[in-house]
Amino acid sequence: MAALHLAAEQLPDLPNTVLITMSGDLDATTVQEYDAFLGPLQDLGDPNLLFDMKGCMYVTETGLGSFVVTASHTESLGGRLALFNVEPRIRVVFKMLGLDNYFHMFDSKEAAIAYLAGSNP
Repeated sequence: MAALHLAAEQLPDLPNTVLITMSGDLDATTVQEYDAFLGPLQDLGDPNLLFDMKGCMYVTETGLGSFVVTASHTESLGGRLALFNVEPRIRVVFKMLGLDNYFHMFDSKEAAIAYLAGSNP
């Protein structure tokens, strides 16, 4: 299992949006780190979250459960959540659990930003 690395940055061209770059694995051993990182970010008042998952190689059901909590909290703040650069094997896990229709996954950062900006339903 690879360690989880998270970084966040404000997107200057899209107000109220934070880009979160993930690498490593999101599993039972790293989910606490993920939750500790995301909790304070969501309390800052930026409702939109954009996840770059290019470096994320493995996500378990536990990790997806935390994604669901993050998405629900984001929606409760009036925001949107988008994922891009999701590895095919991780997309399969989303699909197997019926979450592929719940999460908005995009092939590019530009498409994800267009969705968050409201120009893509």
